[in-house]
Amino acid sequence: MPDVAPVEYAVPRNPAVPTPGFGEIITSESAARDRQGRPAAHSVRVYSGHDIPPASSALIDRGSLLGFERGWLFLATTQDPAWRETLREVGEIASKRAGGAALELAMDVAVSASGVVGRAFRTVTVDNFVGEMAGDDPVKNQIAALERRALSAKSMVLPYVDIVRVQSERIWSWSRLRAIDCSVITLETSAGETRTVCVTGAGAPVAAVCMQRRFDQEFLQIAGAVWIELLGLQELWQSLVGRYGDPSAVAVGRVWDDWKNAVRARMASRQVTPAQVASLALQRIGPWLDHYRRIPPALERVQAAEALA
Repeated sequence: MPDVAPVEYAVPRNPAVPTPGFGEIITSESAARDRQGRPAAHSVRVYSGHDIPPASSALIDRGSLLGFERGWLFLATTQDPAWRETLREVGEIASKRAGGAALELAMDVAVSASGVVGRAFRTVTVDNFVGEMAGDDPVKNQIAALERRALSAKSMVLPYVDIVRVQSERIWSWSRLRAIDCSVITLETSAGETRTVCVTGAGAPVAAVCMQRRFDQEFLQIAGAVWIELLGLQELWQSLVGRYGDPSAVAVGRVWDDWKNAVRARMASRQVTPAQVASLALQRIGPWLDHYRRIPPALERVQAAEALA
């Protein structure tokens, strides 16, 4: 018998938010790390059914669930003898991307906003710079090869922005002689594809976490798009690199300093403020806010965003 009543939340898919890819998820910040500094993995079981408990559902596989800022990665272990190597490689890629976090901190001089609006600003300005300067990035090639291996069988990614419905409860496990979390998660991609999985285990996601993180990521991506538009970042970058002729022949540090200064000057000239960005982002989320307000853990996030605006 369950010892906690079921909780169920639902929010329709926002088509304005694209589904992040495998690489975008595993290179985002880890939700938790182990003692070695690698993304922490929880042992779970994933089923293809809609039921709690999943007695009549088909077991997809046992495996490790890793949480990232943008979503979860499930690595099936039963039929993949190389899963430990895959887990190690995911950790290596995360550490190689740590330099991006340092660049985001360096962008703090250009905007005083904290929280998700400030994070959206730092993300889009750094992503623009890194994407333009990386060229044939070997890490991108490594991610592509890892995705082909990791997702070729029963492993999968579960992006937060794709979660449209989640039901969670704590159930008694006779095999483990203790209560475990159990969640049925329905996902819908920006392309309209849907799937439902049931996740059980001590590290299984719960409804509150699902919807908090979905709103965080939805607001983050929309606020980022607002920053790009208001500051004209794409046009600004082209104007900047036009001074060099061949940016690859210029010291990266000099290009970075010029980019920071150009962004700071554009913010001042156009008088773009974090409050303005927060207000426009909330307007674009619009009808979805009513759904989030009915969900207590997500309501906290909505109110925090409204306070910024």
